[in-house]
Amino acid sequence: MPAAPLVFLHSGYRTSSTWLWSRFRLLPQAWCFNEIYNEELCELTPERAQSWSSADWNSHHPDTAPYFLEFLPLIRPEGGVAGYDLAMSLPGFLPVGGLNGTLPEADVAYLRGLVALAEGRGRQAVLSSTRSLGRVAAARRALGGVHLFLYRDLWQQWSSFSWQQGDGNTYFMLAIITLVAQDGPDSFFRLLRLYMASHCGREVGAWSAPEHNESLFIMFCGLHLYLSMAARRAAHLSLDANRLAADPAYVVAMQAEIRRLCGLAVDLSGAVSVCQRPSRPLPRPDHAWRQVELLLRAAIPVLQADDDTAAFGYTLLRQAQESFSASSAGLAG
Repeated sequence: MPAAPLVFLHSGYRTSSTWLWSRFRLLPQAWCFNEIYNEELCELTPERAQSWSSADWNSHHPDTAPYFLEFLPLIRPEGGVAGYDLAMSLPGFLPVGGLNGTLPEADVAYLRGLVALAEGRGRQAVLSSTRSLGRVAAARRALGGVHLFLYRDLWQQWSSFSWQQGDGNTYFMLAIITLVAQDGPDSFFRLLRLYMASHCGREVGAWSAPEHNESLFIMFCGLHLYLSMAARRAAHLSLDANRLAADPAYVVAMQAEIRRLCGLAVDLSGAVSVCQRPSRPLPRPDHAWRQVELLLRAAIPVLQADDDTAAFGYTLLRQAQESFSASSAGLAG
């Protein structure tokens, strides 16, 4: 009987990814690693692994056991998870050669170590990451497995980024800037770097100024439209977080498809979709959406996207615009 396939859960930040991982974690036959590229893993200690949870920050995550318990057997005496290197996080967001490139051997060895730990305990490995959207195709080629891509209404995702920023947590905003500012061969990332340079320069700290909020929103949308189209094309199955929260028939269909793909009978009921209020408004929304659409048009030929992939990108854009309009009308009312 063939071994059960490993399962990857790919997503961006603030997309209900922790909720999805927590649903898989409930399965007794699965060993579910959360945030396999998280910077915390570099210096993780047993004490931290057994304590850090959603209660430690204003995460709006579901109540669950501490995030990194599954990594405990891999923590080195001096701290840090065996095989993990900080360069695998945001610096390694794109594989060598760009979206269609190769996953570095160090990454492959690290991920195989996670899978080996799960299999050594008679469990099916589930690897969750919010830093892998640029690596879906490369990971699939290098390791096989079943790759699921979770996405969310981009306006709601941005609003969560912005709300966190207003609450004092700037990590998610800075991650966008850090990703785009890195030199690399990807031509769409080069376009985003040019946009960044023309609007503020490439100094990460400068983007915290309120007057750059609109430009950062445009860059956020362009980046996520590009990555989402690429991830959907490379994944076995794409999951719409908003539909999981609103459409029971969709939930049943996705559960059945996941079970067919990897044999895991995950329960996806109970999802909740909440649009938080962004901490800073868009001063010129019509201008911003026009710029986002221009970036989408530029992304499609770079990806050599087929009609289905391009249509998905436009669907994401339209969904975000409708969500923005609905939330704006609600605030006005």
